[in-house]
Amino acid sequence: MIPRLSILALPLMLSPLLGAQTASYTTFGTGCPGSAAGKVLASNNANAVKLASLAGIGNPTLALIVSPRTSASVITGFEIFTRARKKKITVPAYIYLPDKTGKPSAKPLGIGTLTVGTKAGWHRATFATPVIVKGNARFMISWKWSNMCSKDFEWPQAASSSATKSPMFWRAQQGNTKWQGPSKGEAWAWKVLGPGGTRLTPALSNTGTPKLARSFVITLKQAKASSAGILLFGASNTSWGPAKLPLAIGSTGCSLLVSFDLPVILPIDANGIAQAPFLVPNEKSLLGNPFYNQWLVLDAGANALNLSFSNGGKGLIGN
Repeated sequence: MIPRLSILALPLMLSPLLGAQTASYTTFGTGCPGSAAGKVLASNNANAVKLASLAGIGNPTLALIVSPRTSASVITGFEIFTRARKKKITVPAYIYLPDKTGKPSAKPLGIGTLTVGTKAGWHRATFATPVIVKGNARFMISWKWSNMCSKDFEWPQAASSSATKSPMFWRAQQGNTKWQGPSKGEAWAWKVLGPGGTRLTPALSNTGTPKLARSFVITLKQAKASSAGILLFGASNTSWGPAKLPLAIGSTGCSLLVSFDLPVILPIDANGIAQAPFLVPNEKSLLGNPFYNQWLVLDAGANALNLSFSNGGKGLIGN
């Protein structure tokens, strides 16, 4: 459903500018980065973009094998390419070292949580405490289904003829719970994460321009995955009440670029993307009216505010 851009009809925000009737949308200013994405230490099918949806109700616990690294590694978590089947779900996540037989040890090296949303993409597991794996040591990443009879989310397998196979161990959740394997390999799509990595700045962009009786889209990219974004609509990018814009927000390095007149809250998917489609009313009195946008992203760990900011956008309504 496309929301009506009712904010554009508010007389307190906008006034007719009859001389400018060509629709346009441009960006301005700079945002501030979100929390660290995490450095990829090891991966398999890291460029996966399509998920192989597999049938079957068999539901063993998996332990995906990660090849040894030459040097010691600090590991903060991992990501798998998958999607939840019915609703967003959080399950336990583990990292194992091998026992004397090479299979996952009885006690995990680290424990955390894996949260999976309903859209296919990279979903992250974060360990409660970062763990250290010695150099030249093989290890395994794993998780536990909450439902013993059926999968809560899809197997993390890339749907590509060029996908690389990697091996795993598996075990039943009841009955004979001993680890089996390793397998010859499947097209598992995973990334092992360490501290650091590039801190991405949320980016505002658009598709189309705000024309009467037409829709256009304001897009957010490079945001914290599976979070929420607040799209601001403002009447000005120079002042907000008595405050002048841009307005520095504490010592975070972030600035408010537009007046905080109307916020629209939207979900951000597992790829860090949100889209806001709007329909401009077919009202000629709106021609030539400008409006301003900026995204705020809920991002725990980004700064003291737990927010990251995008660049700004300026729209001009035309026909």
